[in-house]
Amino acid sequence: MEIGRLLRALQDVDKRAERLEPSDVIATYVNDPTLVAALTSRDNGIIYGRRGAGKTHASRYLAEKRRLEGDAVIYIDMSTDLGSTGSLYSDDDYPVAERATRLLVDAISIVHHQLLESALAGAPGPDISTLERVLDHLSEVIVNQAAEAETSSTDEWGSSSSGSLNAKISKSPEVGFAASGGTTRKQASAGRRKASGPVRTRVHFGAIAPLFRSIFASIPAKRIWLIIDEWNSIPVALQPYLGEMLRRLFFTIPKVTVRIAAIPQRTEWRATVTPGSYVGVEVGAEIFPILDLDEFAMFLDNIDGLEDERRAFHFYGALLLNHLNGVLADEGGSVGSVEELTQALFTGHDVVAQLAVAANGVPRDAIAIVARAAQRSLGKRITVQDIGEAARKHYLTVKLPQINASPVQRRLLDDIVEQVAARGSSGFFLVREIDTRSANLARLVDDRLIHVVKRGYTRDPESQASYDLLRIDYGSFAETAPPAEPRVRELIPRFAVEHGPDPAAEARLREEIFQPDVFRVDDRVVQDDSITWRHSSSHTGTGGVLIGYGNGVVYIRDGKAPDNSLVVVGLDDWHQFLSGVKRSEFDIKDRE
Repeated sequence: MEIGRLLRALQDVDKRAERLEPSDVIATYVNDPTLVAALTSRDNGIIYGRRGAGKTHASRYLAEKRRLEGDAVIYIDMSTDLGSTGSLYSDDDYPVAERATRLLVDAISIVHHQLLESALAGAPGPDISTLERVLDHLSEVIVNQAAEAETSSTDEWGSSSSGSLNAKISKSPEVGFAASGGTTRKQASAGRRKASGPVRTRVHFGAIAPLFRSIFASIPAKRIWLIIDEWNSIPVALQPYLGEMLRRLFFTIPKVTVRIAAIPQRTEWRATVTPGSYVGVEVGAEIFPILDLDEFAMFLDNIDGLEDERRAFHFYGALLLNHLNGVLADEGGSVGSVEELTQALFTGHDVVAQLAVAANGVPRDAIAIVARAAQRSLGKRITVQDIGEAARKHYLTVKLPQINASPVQRRLLDDIVEQVAARGSSGFFLVREIDTRSANLARLVDDRLIHVVKRGYTRDPESQASYDLLRIDYGSFAETAPPAEPRVRELIPRFAVEHGPDPAAEARLREEIFQPDVFRVDDRVVQDDSITWRHSSSHTGTGGVLIGYGNGVVYIRDGKAPDNSLVVVGLDDWHQFLSGVKRSEFDIKDRE
């Protein structure tokens, strides 16, 4: 096919799966047997992946394929179907329990609405009256201390010599016997109750769960899929409560499979209520991580001696082929195979391999980078250099600006990139597993500026600490030092020290590890003149807790040990904490 036509088609490829039509979702998905087998397993499961890793595409693909197979599907996009989560569920003027209840009521209502729409459309299943009973039991009003609520009722009854019965349902219900002739004798009683406390709702799981079991039992489909996308649009504090609802209502129904798409480092499945008890779900026992798209699309398993170049070529080649054919179909054209596409669009197979390296396991970034490369190729076939320049531009204009408003994360990223570049590596480095989970580094991973290549990559035989293998984004060094050969191949024999202790290997291992002080970049702000530090108004003497405001975050440190005690929190978290203090949520109550 003409190269100009292919280059133009790359600009029209949709980079977000939610924009695709249902038929295009299936047509553009890379139908890898391993991937599809994991997606369609019947266990209640989690699809993990960073933003852009393909969670939405995988979720929508699963939904459309299951519908075509005759299964019933309930698909929920938490970012759009639940409305404004930022204001409704994150309002810290309300306690967590109240916000969680709002969330549960809304989530159940969405499931109910989709089932009701299906019934109204004539699909076989529960009758509408059964569905409406769900709403009857959805919530109740209860009262707690702090404000006032008042209710009143009036009951009337009467009798006569007639045998006819009449009843009136209204704000003040009436029930009585009425005679066609004669008199009716009525007695009235009135009661008034006054309670103190805020009015709030509570979900009746015990009443709703049997109704859902009955509803799903009446649906003739062999399997019912409840697919939840964009789980992380829900505040982390509320996620365990939503997990608790899913566990109580749906996990125990044999013909229902729950599938959740989530970002690992922004997910909380359980919350401790009291010692020994929790709200939420237990991963590995009640729900299973069935697929990690970050690992699947990284294609660096050759670090363990496996040959993955062929798989990487097939995956990213098929990704481009499917999306391009979706665009070309509107013009009546198509490309027959990955090999044909490679010959027409690229100067060689090495360009596809370089694209796989530049994408760092993120299909969305791969599509964006190759589209930029098509613009830079000036009508010619795309080269390795075009991929490198496009990856660099994508890094500078799309990825890096995400943290420009967060000086702490930006400073940490700059330090990591500088140190990795100084070592002359191809972007790989080791950190302790505990440091990978630190808030600042996790933010860089979430924004696809740092990539986790392999968790639990090796252990220090002396301390038994576990280390993860990470890599800085290819775009951060693509123009200055494009890697001809992934240096990770050289790291393997040096890091495999747990299989045979070697003092020299252990020493080299420690040279490659980023020490904990690298991740304490926040400590510099202690001497930052732009930070305003303040004590509590009730504080006297030296030391004490100091609070600093600046750089869009809040700093907390011990006045007696300022260099060793710095904690950094976001403004939203800080304001939520202050609101909780004002509501006495953290007061220690005397034991009765």
